[in-house]
Order: sequence, then structure tokens, then C-alpha cells
Amino acid sequence: MARDKPQGPRCTREAILPQELIDYVMDFLHDDRASLRVCTLVSHTWLPAGRLHLFSDHLVRVGAANVFDFLRWSRSCEFGPQYVRSVRFGEGSPRTGYIPVTKTPFIDLLARLTHIEHLAFTYVRFESEEGAGGPSESHNDPTTRRFALKTLTILDGCDTDSRFFNLATFFGIFRSVGRLDIRSTKNIGVEAMTLLARALPPIDGVHSVVRHRQQS
Repeated sequence: MARDKPQGPRCTREAILPQELIDYVMDFLHDDRASLRVCTLVSHTWLPAGRLHLFSDHLVRVGAANVFDFLRWSRSCEFGPQYVRSVRFGEGSPRTGYIPVTKTPFIDLLARLTHIEHLAFTYVRFESEEGAGGPSESHNDPTTRRFALKTLTILDGCDTDSRFFNLATFFGIFRSVGRLDIRSTKNIGVEAMTLLARALPPIDGVHSVVRHRQQS
């Protein structure tokens, strides 16, 4: 007896949900980590949105002991850096060691942390580039302002006027900052204070505690 032929086309591949629906589900489950982990195991299409929520509130702490490992990781890992939202450089105490930070490798790092929103420097040292001499006015070039932050915190990163000059060059890479919190227990001269003020990007709110040294 002849078999009945199947009616209509056969389903030859797995149904794929629209990305808009996947994003909606991920946003709805943003605070349910157990469900997010399960969803990321369902399909590769669920991974990007799931990872974004899973790591969005994780603070990455970079100290003197692991700063080079963090830099190597940011260059070699294909997916991880794009999910980092918050980074704090520094150990939190001058007795545990300062991290020297220079502009060029730091720009390279920020370019890899494409979703960075919160950045903090705690007892780091802002160093000048190799061979650089004196303060620079490059921060006035709008094409160098590439990165936008929600918060930028700097705690005792400058102990001399020259380091405030170096900090001014760092400000020149930010397009905007939602809130700036800068604190320094060291006195700062008029020239350094003026250059620092000129280099500031557009800022919504400022909390600063910086000692100003009066000219004699």
C-alpha cells in the first residue's frame, strides 16, 4: 500500500528567535542570575545579551600585582573585555604600591573595554610619555576625545605639579564625564590648576577636594 506523502515543506533547521525578542527576555531577567546562566546555555544567540547583564555590575580591581596580567587578558581575550563596565586601578593604600599609568597604553586599553562606564584611580601615578617635555595643549583637540564615562574617580594620583600636568593630558581623551570625583591631599600650583581646568571634558557633576597653593 502506498504511503501518504507529507503535506507541506519539512522543517529542516532549528527555529531562531528574533534578536529583539532575545534582548527583551534578557532585559526582563537582568537581575535573575540563575535564569541568565541557563539562557546563555540555550544557544549562542543568547550569549551576548546574557553576558552583558551577568558582568555589568562586576567591579574589576587592578592592582600592582595583576596589572600586567589584566593588560595581557584585554589583548588576548576575544569576548571578555567588551563586557567590563567598571574598573578600579590601584590598591587603595600608598603602602601597597603605586601603579604607574601612561597615556598611550591606557588609550589602547580603553579601546578594548568598549562598554566601560565607571573608572577609578586609587593611589596611581600619572606618568608622562617617554621623551615628553612639559605640559601639552593636545587636550584642546576635539578629535582626541574618544571615550565617555558615567563616573571618573581620582584619589591622590598626583603628588607634584608635574603629575597634575600629566593628569591634564589624561583628561584630554574623554569626550564627556557624568560625574567627576577628584581628591588630592597635595597642594597644587596656579599653572597646574589652570591647565587642569582647561583640560576638563564636559561634566555633569563635580566633587573635588584639591588643595590650592597660593603664590607668595
